[in-house]
Amino acid sequence: MGTGRILFRTGLLVLLLSTAIHAQETGPGVSYTISPEIIHEGEPFTVSLVVDYPYSQHITLITPDFNDDISIDRITQFPRSIGGKVYTIIECRLIPGVSGLFTLGEFQITTAGGTAKTEPIILNILSDGKIIFTPQFHWFGAPEQTAAGNRLTLTLQGDNVRPGGERVQYPPPSFFNPEVPKGVILSQAPVSPQERERGIVLKLTLIPLEAGVFNLPARSLQYEGIPLEIPELNIRITERER
Repeated sequence: MGTGRILFRTGLLVLLLSTAIHAQETGPGVSYTISPEIIHEGEPFTVSLVVDYPYSQHITLITPDFNDDISIDRITQFPRSIGGKVYTIIECRLIPGVSGLFTLGEFQITTAGGTAKTEPIILNILSDGKIIFTPQFHWFGAPEQTAAGNRLTLTLQGDNVRPGGERVQYPPPSFFNPEVPKGVILSQAPVSPQERERGIVLKLTLIPLEAGVFNLPARSLQYEGIPLEIPELNIRITERER
């Protein structure tokens, strides 16, 4: 028996309605809940499996096979006391990429006490006409040219309000940190809460050490189902000023 293994086939685990899962006669009791219960395209949701087995490190989870229209963000597994009894909780955070009906086959939980399998589950992922928000990012404080040895502050700012007026909650600045090119000193500068409210997600202090071209290539990131396209940045570096 392996310890703490989670095995994934080609698909991902997704459930829609809160219900109980009937285990095989030799297996543990399993139930689950969904939060939120109504799932929309592009919006993450969490499946929480409650396994009547206290030793989380000795549980193996095998998910059913299905296509890649639903992606998995993370899975966590831990013990929890409920009513004085210890259970294992498996939380799966998922992001549906499309709407429609999906049928999942069984998924399986195996412990030293036996195996539990689900029945096939029909999912109804709703689409209410929402457009997946794609914020626009821009670099500020970057001249076309500067001399080696000069200090610059580079600021990356994104749209801070979604259509409809909802304010965007971006991840911390470290999420946006680029790889440091050769020939420069590049460090993260602090971003104040007021700046984060304005959509500033990253501030960098740049000191180029030699002539050439300072380049940060374009990057494609994703956070909680939101695509984040970071534009390219180029600055021509001349010889040190005398």
